[in-house]
Amino acid sequence: MVKECQNRPSDITVEQWCDIKGISKSNYYYRLRRIRKACLEHIPEDSLPCQQVVEISENIMHLPESTPDISIEINGCIVRVHGDISEALLEKTVRVLSHVK
Repeated sequence: MVKECQNRPSDITVEQWCDIKGISKSNYYYRLRRIRKACLEHIPEDSLPCQQVVEISENIMHLPESTPDISIEINGCIVRVHGDISEALLEKTVRVLSHVK
């Protein structure tokens, strides 16, 4: 059922597909969650991606909205850089994003 919904026409939403098939949206998502969980249990732990955290100072989170000096896209992530960014933070950010898959 879940695979069939995943292959539905692009103009039909999950909600519409569930209505057509006579199932509730919550039932569909419950089954999807169970399938994903079962699949994850069979993936070797050493093949799961590791997460990396880059610490940034709290004051960076409260910068006023302004136009960035440059925007960099790395592996689908866009970083908007202002001229006052520290070289160390920019270097860490680029290094981490270069490993994102």
